[in-house]
Amino acid sequence: MKKSQLRNIIKESIKQLMTEQTSCDNTMMGNCAQTHLPPNYNWPNQTNFACTGTHTFSGLFTNNMTQVQNLINIYSPNAQYGGSNDPVDIAAGVLFQFLFAGYLHSWSSLQSGINTYASTVGMTSQHRGQMKRKIAKAIWGQCMGGPPLSGGGECNC
Repeated sequence: MKKSQLRNIIKESIKQLMTEQTSCDNTMMGNCAQTHLPPNYNWPNQTNFACTGTHTFSGLFTNNMTQVQNLINIYSPNAQYGGSNDPVDIAAGVLFQFLFAGYLHSWSSLQSGINTYASTVGMTSQHRGQMKRKIAKAIWGQCMGGPPLSGGGECNC
């Protein structure tokens, strides 16, 4: 193989790798949405989220986890996690338990985990649906932007 051919192969490989790493598809067709959101989910402002600006992926994670905690408080008003009663810490604790049990790998496993949790605390079907959507959006935000404060994710935030 000639040197020039090898150079061209290396250049093309680097281009492909850079294209893959900079892919940031925040639509329903994106990898994170296909994995973590319900099929045919109607979320009109989903594409407004980005790494920086008014609507960030990390902000989406924090806001939705706070709303999940509000739901948890209805059924477990004195909940704590790791000695903290901060809403995001408690919701993250529930999320960590779901992750440990293997419930956060896909939308179907998330549904299963929330149904199990909801039945143990007597959660209504309306709150169960809200919790599923809130956690799904939070996990989507984490998948897109990476775990809060750590960087990474599909968009390399």
